Amino acid sequence: LTKEEIYEHLRPRFDKLYLPDDIVFIEAVPKTSVGKFDKKVLRARLADGELPGRVVVDLHAAAERA
Repeated sequence: LTKEEIYEHLRPRFDKLYLPDDIVFIEAVPKTSVGKFDKKVLRARLADGELPGRVVVDLHAAAERA
């Protein structure tokens, strides 16, 4: 998937106000020991400049659900 393909999927379903400003692709979303997204790690990566955008999409998990 590309950013544009994701936006094309979201545009008819959501008002422009609710669309993300940017989408950043990462290999995997860090998870806690119980399997939840580890928001602390994601925030730390964003603060360190490791993640350049605001929205993170885990394409591997999305592909597994499809």
